[in-house]
Amino acid sequence: MTATLHISAQRGGEETLRLVTSAVEHEVQRLEMALLAADRRLLPFEERYHITSEVFYTTMTAEDLSGGDNEYIRWAGEYELRERLRERWENLRSLRYDY
Repeated sequence: MTATLHISAQRGGEETLRLVTSAVEHEVQRLEMALLAADRRLLPFEERYHITSEVFYTTMTAEDLSGGDNEYIRWAGEYELRERLRERWENLRSLRYDY
């Protein structure tokens, strides 16, 4: 889904557009770094159980993990965080600007 951000400024419209696009790009970069960190935190779980986090999240329960509830909560929490970050990243990447 693409969203269009309409920017209307009484003065300095082009400068305002540059500031807004720069701020959005900075946030996109911050989210990309956060996504990489989230992937690094998920990797040990995926390697230990030889499945992706997506498969884990949709098919497994705490009883399926040797670490039980604590491990399940940690893995699921990291996965949910990554998915929220990814959604924000995708939303910002899809922005279009109208001035």
